[in-house]
Amino acid sequence: MQNIQWLQERAILTPLNEKFKEINFTVQEKVPTAARTSYSIDKCLNDEEATSYPMELLNSLNPSCIPLHRLVLKVGCSFMLLRNLDPPKLCNGSRLIVKSIDAHIIEATILTLPFHGEHVLILRIPLNPTDLPFSFQ
Repeated sequence: MQNIQWLQERAILTPLNEKFKEINFTVQEKVPTAARTSYSIDKCLNDEEATSYPMELLNSLNPSCIPLHRLVLKVGCSFMLLRNLDPPKLCNGSRLIVKSIDAHIIEATILTLPFHGEHVLILRIPLNPTDLPFSFQ
């Protein structure tokens, strides 16, 4: 895991998220640092719908346009962005390695060319899925 070039040449590719979670968990177990778990803050945008769609239901949803409710990361692990945050530097498919994790910020180093070696901060951002019959963030 300390060899950046080795990490640059590898990725986990699976057709299903469930298989990815299994492989990712196995790889993360081998990293000696402590895991940090972050949870999404799901809420209905319409107050009238809030009683019909409790937070537990929102947390269990897995629409393709948003990440899972629970994100587990470890310092030293690599990850891939699934969103364009700051193109062309931070875009979908960019690979990074975690340097530190805070409540709302991930400090990381970019692994992909041409920006490899640059340090970046990734902030928690609100996402609003559009492929559901109700509005939530």
